[in-house]
Amino acid sequence: MMGKELEGLSFKELQHLEQQLNEGILSVKDRKEQVLLEQLEKSRLQEQKAMLENETLREQIEELRQSFIGRKHSVICSNTVCNCRSGKEGNSDTSLRLGFSSDVYHKRKVPKIESDSMDFGSQMASQ
Repeated sequence: MMGKELEGLSFKELQHLEQQLNEGILSVKDRKEQVLLEQLEKSRLQEQKAMLENETLREQIEELRQSFIGRKHSVICSNTVCNCRSGKEGNSDTSLRLGFSSDVYHKRKVPKIESDSMDFGSQMASQ
């Protein structure tokens, strides 16, 4: 019955039909509300799950950062130790000598100085 066959119905039958339709509409509305509430609850659970997952990922990122910083610091310290050791093993061409130089133990080559500068030096000494 789609509302087209209402001609032969009495007033009482029409009231009864209206009551059935109203009850049907209320049932549809109730079911629709129930479905919406279920969807809302499901969405809230998904949100909580996503928030927990985000927090776990943030903690993992922080752990990785700390680990990376620790490794970087360790590498820097290792390189510093290696550089210090290489100096102790004689691989360094830097030397330090204290005291006066002695011609007996160490002869240095005196760089050639142009005659003009020698004359200037002697002039300065005579003044």
